[in-house]
Order: sequence, then structure tokens, then C-alpha cells
Amino acid sequence: MPRPVNNGEFAAFLKATGYRPRFAESILEHCNGPEPPPELIDRPVVYVGLEDARAFAERGRARLQSEWERPAAVDTLGDRFVFNEVVGTKASASPDSTAL
Repeated sequence: MPRPVNNGEFAAFLKATGYRPRFAESILEHCNGPEPPPELIDRPVVYVGLEDARAFAERGRARLQSEWERPAAVDTLGDRFVFNEVVGTKASASPDSTAL
């Protein structure tokens, strides 16, 4: 089931690949350095630009959630929808879906 990328995973991606985010000063800014503190390792990564998310997804042979998948999850789950929880979806034939 898809899930948010956490700070630890994104930090490991940056370290392993040498990738430099477009706005590097914002990535992991709340961590006060290039490595997230233990209490933030498993929290979802924030302040990531679209280019950076695409680079991470490409490296992991994943795909980004399409523009319509989140609203569809809200409509489907109603009151059961939990903010920041990723809902499992299948690859889409929709033109706005990009499989990486």
C-alpha cells in the first residue's frame, strides 16, 4: 500500500545519490541539518518540490499520486479519510497519471 515518504528515507536518498534539491535550504529545514533527529525520522518529509519528488520516485521506481487520486479518496472515504494517510490506488489510464 502506498504511504508517505518519511524524513529518514528522503535523507538517505539525498546522501546516496548526491542529489541537490532545487531549494536545498528548505529540505529538512525543520531538522536543523542534513540528518533528521530520531524523533522526526519516521515523520513524512515536508517542503519537497515537485522536481525533487519526481527524482525520488524515479530512483525508487515508484510513481507520484495523480492530481485526482487524493480528492477521489476523500470522496470515497468521507469521514473515514485521515489527513496525511496515503490510500492504495492502482495505476491509472488517466492522462494526468505518470508512471515512473
